Amino acid sequence: MIRNLFLGLMLALAFSASAQTYNNRDLFAAMDCENITPANSDLTYATRLVMVGTSGTLRVTFTGGRDVTLPAAVVTNGWSAPISVVRIWATGTTAAAIVACR
Repeated sequence: MIRNLFLGLMLALAFSASAQTYNNRDLFAAMDCENITPANSDLTYATRLVMVGTSGTLRVTFTGGRDVTLPAAVVTNGWSAPISVVRIWATGTTAAAIVACR
């Protein structure tokens, strides 16, 4: 009986997963990355991940519109975070070797 219940549950899960369609944007994995030169203008996309090679301050505008300067104590060498930003400012950014993924 438990075996049948388990098999039924597995079939139900398999059917529901196969019935769903996914848009690539729904998955967390980045589809593309590029080196970023900070600018006082918006990116052409919202990021999924930002990585920094050399520590420093990082001023960004989040997709929600909030402008935040992340301090150098947070943005250290090799720092990365799954953040969604639409701008990486030149003004207020001292971090270098910035890579953005979408």
